[in-house]
Amino acid sequence: MGRRDKLMIIRDVLRACNALERKTAISRKANVELTRLQPILDALINAGLIEGDNPYILTEEGRRFLNVLERLCGSS
Repeated sequence: MGRRDKLMIIRDVLRACNALERKTAISRKANVELTRLQPILDALINAGLIEGDNPYILTEEGRRFLNVLERLCGSS
């Protein structure tokens, strides 16, 4: 998996967290298996981009980072 693919997965997870969402909804919206999702969520929490514990929500920093990712990866 290339760097761009990883960034697109992170973008999709952040998008899913834009509204207060539970892990299963994030998994479905971002098209990431639940077993792969938890480490991503943990990394995003540690980076200060999301907060919560099922449900999750974007932080202000997460919103800014999502905007950058959408410019880099596109918004599709």
